[in-house]
Amino acid sequence: MRRLLHSSKTILLFLSISALFVLSSQNAYSSDAGCASAVPVYSGVPYSSNTSYYDRTVCSYGCSSWSEPGRDAVHSFTTSYIQSNITAALSNMSADLDVFILQNNQCDSSGCMAGDSSATYPYAPRGTHYIVVDGFYSAPVSNCEFTALGAEGPYTLTVTEQCIVAKSLTPGEVYSGE
Repeated sequence: MRRLLHSSKTILLFLSISALFVLSSQNAYSSDAGCASAVPVYSGVPYSSNTSYYDRTVCSYGCSSWSEPGRDAVHSFTTSYIQSNITAALSNMSADLDVFILQNNQCDSSGCMAGDSSATYPYAPRGTHYIVVDGFYSAPVSNCEFTALGAEGPYTLTVTEQCIVAKSLTPGEVYSGE
């Protein structure tokens, strides 16, 4: 907070610094996508950012055969339903980015459920799911400890959730759980 004096009145000016959500820096690639810094996203609400703001932590995913050594933008999404289909889609990209949905409440790229420019996790259980936007690299990579850069750039991520389990109640019936 900074105080400015003007005409014998004190005016308070609040200065804020925009925080960039930066994944933990690592010298070596790992399967931990850095979910502690995940940026939350909400169903049907587009979120725009740029992968160049983030670090490189993950190079490959268990659900894809290609390399993703670009910078990793990690998001969290909490489902509203007992079971649902979660779809994550990218748009407004200037680079070859992909989106990956990791298993429920796990921050491990080897437990990837789906990934590509759009990904759907069918029958996802209730909970928090991590969604990673990462940059593609066209050359085959056998060891992710290299200096070649994967794609990076701006993107818009839209996550949607569709309830697939519903319980019908008859009048007077009390619902007691899942």
